[in-house]
Amino acid sequence: MSGQFLVQFDIGYADTISVPKLILKNFKEIGIKPNEWSFYCLISYLQADGQEIPSQPELGAMMGLSERQIKNIIADLKNKDMLTVKRARKGSGPVYDFDPLFRKAIDIEYS
Repeated sequence: MSGQFLVQFDIGYADTISVPKLILKNFKEIGIKPNEWSFYCLISYLQADGQEIPSQPELGAMMGLSERQIKNIIADLKNKDMLTVKRARKGSGPVYDFDPLFRKAIDIEYS
């Protein structure tokens, strides 16, 4: 019976995204907060899936947060040099670039 359960479990979780080990390993030292991490994971999922990034109120609804909380998360990540935000093209949503977060994780790991 446990073999059948394992197969069901594997099938149910086949659609996944990867999580950078350097960030997880150095989570505390990087200084990323849980809501910021959740925001990163949501944006990473949406971008990997090829979806346009929703508005801040929609992101808030997806995360169970207010628009103000989303704005604060974005501002905090930018202030800590973990995120840059760009406009892709006129009429499209923002592009959230977490390259600074990766650079910070690499600096911590290899310094």
